[in-house]
Amino acid sequence: MEAISTQIEGVVEVDALECLQDNTAENSDTRGDAGILLRSVLTFSFLVFLPFWRSVLQSINTIQKRLQDPQMNFKDAADDVLGLKEVLSMRGEQFCTDALQEGIKKCNDWNVEMNHGTRRRKRMPGELDQVRRLRERDETNNEVGSGCHRFRYR
Repeated sequence: MEAISTQIEGVVEVDALECLQDNTAENSDTRGDAGILLRSVLTFSFLVFLPFWRSVLQSINTIQKRLQDPQMNFKDAADDVLGLKEVLSMRGEQFCTDALQEGIKKCNDWNVEMNHGTRRRKRMPGELDQVRRLRERDETNNEVGSGCHRFRYR
């Protein structure tokens, strides 16, 4: 995760994926895969979730390294896991806020659309209003917020 989040600017800004996509010396699978990857990376949800998961996984990785220590005992391991739970519940909202801000900044820097419709929401029985298109930004905000809620209340 760290490698992706630190190297993504080089891959996107240097146009490495576009070069692969347009390079006629590459086979059609490579060109097609580069195009798919480029379209997937340049989305609001990817650019938000990348820093979100980087923050979460860094916290988990720190504890995981300690748990692999052969000198670790059960009490210290339990304390570390409880500490991780506390960190995620206390800082989960900050992880979400920071990720949204960083994702919005990258979208603005790279001219990535944040508000195009991504899917249609199914109408539930008894629902009176028309089926509406969910904007990617709204949907991603909901998903990140849901993740923060899980950290806080689990």
